[in-house]
Amino acid sequence: MDIDRSNDLFEYPSACVGRRIRLLKLLHASDTDQLSFFLEEADLDSSEIDFIAISYVWGDPHDTKMVICNGKAINITRSLYSALWQWRDQGCRAHIWADAICINQNNMMEKTEQVRMMGDIYSRANIVIIWLGELAEDDLIGIGLMKHIRDVLKEESPVNLAAQPDLTSLGLFDIADSS
Repeated sequence: MDIDRSNDLFEYPSACVGRRIRLLKLLHASDTDQLSFFLEEADLDSSEIDFIAISYVWGDPHDTKMVICNGKAINITRSLYSALWQWRDQGCRAHIWADAICINQNNMMEKTEQVRMMGDIYSRANIVIIWLGELAEDDLIGIGLMKHIRDVLKEESPVNLAAQPDLTSLGLFDIADSS
């Protein structure tokens, strides 16, 4: 996608007012490796909108990547960039709500109103995805442990989770002994 050189930086055309929100739509991968999307407004209360909301670690606000929004350049955090990049590569065609992009962070009035609606936004979303960042080697150990705990808990009948059984009583290692 070509960047509009008449005014290279993306600017929000207007503030979202009332129960309106912005949603982004990822563009298909093209000949370039540039991450691109369109941002459009929608009525949060409309029965016709379907979208995914993302809750994610913002990360270092100075560690940003340039993307193309509505044909113009905008910087987003590396964490959000990696999530959107992965979804684009997986062929995601859904509308996405991500606060750092969908809310004009420089318009305090809009930001205040949108933050007040965040509970409604997340509850109205078809899916809420929690993005903790790109997978690291050590993450696989934690994922494996969670799967093992899940499997052990399935075998126990019944397990009173409110009693918070320690891992040793379930036949798992004691965290204090793992050092």
